[in-house]
Amino acid sequence: MIIPSMRDVEVADLEQMGTIMPEGWYTATISEAEEGVSQNGKPFIQFMFTVANGPQQGRKIRDRVFFTREAMPIAKAKLTTIGYSTDQERQFQPGDFVGRGVSIKVEHEQGTNQQGLPRTWANVTVWKRVGDMQAPAAPTAGIDEDIPF
Repeated sequence: MIIPSMRDVEVADLEQMGTIMPEGWYTATISEAEEGVSQNGKPFIQFMFTVANGPQQGRKIRDRVFFTREAMPIAKAKLTTIGYSTDQERQFQPGDFVGRGVSIKVEHEQGTNQQGLPRTWANVTVWKRVGDMQAPAAPTAGIDEDIPF
């Protein structure tokens, strides 16, 4: 068997096949939280989000919150978004995070993998409190010609 070249596979094809989460806003819950250290020695908490509703319901996507001096403002903003108090130092407890709701924005990033082949990543770029997203504007009221009165 010969495996064909897949360079022509587009992001839209991958989305349609369900292999990459489409870009957009999702309401999700934190289903897992675990601490780790990156290959560069940077401490982080990795959050697993599970989409709560819509066509992607049940899909999972990860995001990491890093705890370096440079990343502290982002870490504080994200943790505050999910209602986690950052006023004092505390020991990491996964149960402090699991089950919390959040709206997340997923965006795609183009790049290459370790073998130099093209790759698309789905990244969580923004966290918002559930309910903080702007609702779409209501359609403008118009005259409906089909109504008989």
